[in-house]
Amino acid sequence: MNFAYPSFLAALLVLAIPVIIHLFHFRRYKTIRFSNVRFLRNMEMDRKNRNRIKHLLVLTARCLALASLVLAFTLPSCNSQKEISGKKSVRIYLDNSFSMEQRNTDGILFETAKEKAREIIQSYQNEADFQIISNDLSSVIPHYQSAPEALNTIDKIQISPRSESYAKVWKWLQNHQPDGGNPIQLFYCISDYQKAFLNESENIKPSEKLRAFGVRIQASGNSNFSLDSAWLQNPFALAGEKNKLLFRVTNFSNENAEALNIKLTIAGSTAALSKISVEKQKSNVGSIEFSMPNAGSEQAKLELEDASAPFDNVLFLSLYSRGNVKILLDGANNYLQSALRTNIFFKTESGSANTVRFPNFQVLYKVVIQPITEQEAAGILAFTESGGKVILIPGENMGMNALSGLSGSFGIPKIKEKKSQKIQMQKTGLSNPFFNQVFQSTPANMEMPAVLNYYSTAGSNGNGDNILSLENGDPFLLHFKKNTGDLYWFTSAFSQTAGNFVQSVLFFPVISNTAMNNQVQGNIYGEVASSKGYLLHQRFENSDGKVVLEHGREELVPEIQNGIYGQELFISPLQNQSGYYRLVHKSNQNKEVIALNDSRKESNPAISTDTELELLQKQAGIQWLSPEMSLSAGINKTGESGIWRLFIWLAAAFFALEVLLLVFFDRVTGLFQKNIQTSTP
Repeated sequence: MNFAYPSFLAALLVLAIPVIIHLFHFRRYKTIRFSNVRFLRNMEMDRKNRNRIKHLLVLTARCLALASLVLAFTLPSCNSQKEISGKKSVRIYLDNSFSMEQRNTDGILFETAKEKAREIIQSYQNEADFQIISNDLSSVIPHYQSAPEALNTIDKIQISPRSESYAKVWKWLQNHQPDGGNPIQLFYCISDYQKAFLNESENIKPSEKLRAFGVRIQASGNSNFSLDSAWLQNPFALAGEKNKLLFRVTNFSNENAEALNIKLTIAGSTAALSKISVEKQKSNVGSIEFSMPNAGSEQAKLELEDASAPFDNVLFLSLYSRGNVKILLDGANNYLQSALRTNIFFKTESGSANTVRFPNFQVLYKVVIQPITEQEAAGILAFTESGGKVILIPGENMGMNALSGLSGSFGIPKIKEKKSQKIQMQKTGLSNPFFNQVFQSTPANMEMPAVLNYYSTAGSNGNGDNILSLENGDPFLLHFKKNTGDLYWFTSAFSQTAGNFVQSVLFFPVISNTAMNNQVQGNIYGEVASSKGYLLHQRFENSDGKVVLEHGREELVPEIQNGIYGQELFISPLQNQSGYYRLVHKSNQNKEVIALNDSRKESNPAISTDTELELLQKQAGIQWLSPEMSLSAGINKTGESGIWRLFIWLAAAFFALEVLLLVFFDRVTGLFQKNIQTSTP
């Protein structure tokens, strides 16, 4: 057996007091002489023998009761595991997520948790070194600290927008071992244990070198309304054009919510108001109509009226109006030129593919008649690799080998023959993601266009994605990806002699979509301390640290990479504050507003049930330490802390036995003696 406070064993010396009282009688007896006292002497001897037994039993019960109380105060434990020798290594996780800002009867949960962490440290006195861990895992001190240093670290921890699960913290503990310390570590997890905190806990396995103990700070599980997300109905709207901002609100309460107020603010002024009703424990999507802001007024804020959890009631947004798509048209085609003129976003110039450069132009439409030269092929390849889009349309008399110069770079299939036959396009192509921005849903009774002559590949797509195909399996529109750019190839000319595609309702949206598809305007908001890339609206040439990310007086050098759809900004893990940031190029004064918001992982206030916590105990091997026992947390350095309750019950039982002896011993022994005398012949 081990003791958390062995110094309390000195209190066992008090057991000498009843023993001394029993051994030394301070009463003096007066002798009275009688003529014949033999009978009385026998009675007196019987009485003294009974009293001696009674006193010994009472003394034993009293000593055992006092000893049980003393042992209870030492907080004993019986540990089936090997006792940890030497100085203990204690690692304490302090949950500092948004949910810990709630209140219970003891006050703010986070302050209660910090106090419990201090009590755990104090319970070890000078017998342990400590590591304090919070949700800001990247800033955890990587070595053990003394008790005073650990207490100072706890004082500095603040609420963070980061939210980690128990599984991730457990994995981090195993992958980040501080230098030195005891090979066997003690881990205390102090949290309100939200349901979200137990995500993926079924994958946790106990560790022989890491003994886990849980301290649950009781939360009330208040209701909450969360403004979860927002997106533009039309991401390509121009400045001043009417648009809709769609948003999703979740009701984490057990009552329906009627007419919740929503406010949209742009450039510090109220732009629009809306209301939304949400059923209990469900989400609903609402919308708010507004006019797209002009350049320089991109900062926007969507607010939900709810006082329960302020961190998820606001979404910071950056609303950039769409600029013109600069298009270079190489070749003449009346139908193509007409389609490009009808799109207000397109700014078209005529020229040669040899002169196309990105980002001076974003799109190249080329009507292919003569074979593409090596110079043109090299220019097209460089253009697409930089992020440009190329759309190839065959001319009426295009040669069979006109595209061979691009086969190696893009994987364009070889043309087998030019076929002249009427053949319709397959309707299944309309379900391709290419048409997501064309149709709200796939039209049910749409008549598909047909071709009269086309360039056949004998059903081969090469390295391309077949967007539209003919009924015989030959492709009509192929898509090829190259780095951040795209190349589209139509296998039939744009003319009435080649088919009725140019007269179809598909023609104009398909032509526009080849230029705009996947050209996402950019993120309208991101998440603080996120590892995901934030898609930028503008292009920044990051060289020699000239591009900086500003927030107040803070200035950081950001990480910018070329992503699938454009340049992506990677938010520093140290950026834990929501709001507006400015990405600035110091040389050319290029600027962009970045809107960052807090994670919504903490929005659901539901707390884990006892059954879920018991399951965590079985899966992860965690032992639960009640909050009121944190002052005696040192007991867990050797095992469980429940044995002290047994000694309390033993003390009560021995005191009860003492009372029973004092009250009933004489009566019971008297009846027993009387029965003996009655039965004597």
